[in-house]
Amino acid sequence: MSMFGQDETLFSGVLRYTSVFDLTCHPTLTLPCGRTAAGAPIAFQLVAPHFGETALIQSGWAWQQVTDWHRTHPAL
Repeated sequence: MSMFGQDETLFSGVLRYTSVFDLTCHPTLTLPCGRTAAGAPIAFQLVAPHFGETALIQSGWAWQQVTDWHRTHPAL
């Protein structure tokens, strides 16, 4: 969030793609998929129809089985 706090354009750009799902109450799942050159996490978001949480959980589980992004951590 501190990155967003420093860059209002970035914050509003992210909200442009995610807030519609909050407003329409669609379930979403955000999954890690990489890092920027600076080490910031990159992710993608899956959206399901109403009451589609089961499909999202299954998709997240499948992603975790074929990647190891959930095990990576930034250097401290």
